[in-house]
Amino acid sequence: MMTMKRYFIIFFAFCLSVHSAVSQDVLFSAAANVPSWLNPAAVGNSGYEFSFTSAYRRQWARAGNYGTSFFSGEYALERKAFSLQFLNDIAGTKPTVRNRVSTGISYILPLARSLSLSGGSRFNFESRNSRNLILIDDFLDDNIADGSEQLDGINTNILSSSVGFMLLHSLFYTGFAIEDVVQTSISPDIEGFLLDKNEKYVFHGGARIPPSFARVGIEFDVAWSW
Repeated sequence: MMTMKRYFIIFFAFCLSVHSAVSQDVLFSAAANVPSWLNPAAVGNSGYEFSFTSAYRRQWARAGNYGTSFFSGEYALERKAFSLQFLNDIAGTKPTVRNRVSTGISYILPLARSLSLSGGSRFNFESRNSRNLILIDDFLDDNIADGSEQLDGINTNILSSSVGFMLLHSLFYTGFAIEDVVQTSISPDIEGFLLDKNEKYVFHGGARIPPSFARVGIEFDVAWSW
């Protein structure tokens, strides 16, 4: 569900940076429509008691099966808000598959009439499975492929957490988040192959031009991650 006012026309831009060796970097092109994925502090800032967001991204169709599905449900209660999220990410024809369930909480602190500060955290349980035998083989043999070896794939379960902050005004917002602040594997993993081992940092922000007499408004959004 769109969480912006119905008269708004949304223009968005985004920047993609590093990609993990084991999966694609999940940053939706319509980043403004899924702010709670970028930053857990965005939960509860839609202006609604209940809100739901979903997104789907398909890319590199000629290179293989690369797609990401996302769903988020949020409940806001006074200054606190809670979220439940689901993510499915598939990368490659012999894919690395990620299935994530997340729960989050945020707190909104009013600073002035039109200004507030929001802080949030998210906790994730993620299952990863890779059947990309070339990548696995290269990794285990120090980047030397050996076609005589056969691997059926590897999988692991991972616990991780994210934190973030947002400064919100009626005309603009800005935020910063860190994904995978704490990340640990809770099931066997071959030499940590499926563990990212690195945090992801996200800066994002936007500005709004309120609806004029013609009932048309504009919003600009940008996200940058590395």
